[in-house]
Amino acid sequence: MEKSILRAAMQLLEKHGPEGLTTRAVCDAVEITAPTLYYHFGDKRGLLDAVVAEGFEDFLRMKREPGEPQDPREALLAGWDRFLEFASEKPQLYGLLVQRLGENPAAIRMAMTSTEKNLERLSEIGVLKVDVNFARNALLAVALGVTSKTAHIAEQSDLKAMGRFLMKSTLDALTVQKAAIRTNRSRSKTRRAATR
Repeated sequence: MEKSILRAAMQLLEKHGPEGLTTRAVCDAVEITAPTLYYHFGDKRGLLDAVVAEGFEDFLRMKREPGEPQDPREALLAGWDRFLEFASEKPQLYGLLVQRLGENPAAIRMAMTSTEKNLERLSEIGVLKVDVNFARNALLAVALGVTSKTAHIAEQSDLKAMGRFLMKSTLDALTVQKAAIRTNRSRSKTRRAATR
């Protein structure tokens, strides 16, 4: 029953925004009485908390999807594309997540786990121009800036193109170019071989 209520709540959220996510509308959509909803979620705030928690789990599942490229820079771009897909397909849910979890450092750390791993890999091979924390905050700023425009850009393809351009430009500014990456990798191999 809880899953059915959450599904209905998420559909109402995307269709009508947070104002349309009323307990009455959810009860009508699932054909239950208010006491049943209150039994499972307590009140509207409890329902919203559950929607945010479920949405965050969906977001983390999307971030953990298999098939990430081996190259950390390409992996960052692939993760960014999946992130933009989530934000553009579920703009109301994404907006609620940013609003409710934006001040939660633990939630932000969880959401940025794969990003940080790839930035650490770039740092290890010597192509990150700045420290990992600076790069992480720069990418987070790009993410928040781009997705704040979801409600103002009618064409999702335009949002994705703009987002891809900004992410790629930021990564170009934060990292050494590919030719230099190959040079740094071969230098690292040479150093490792020399220490054996």
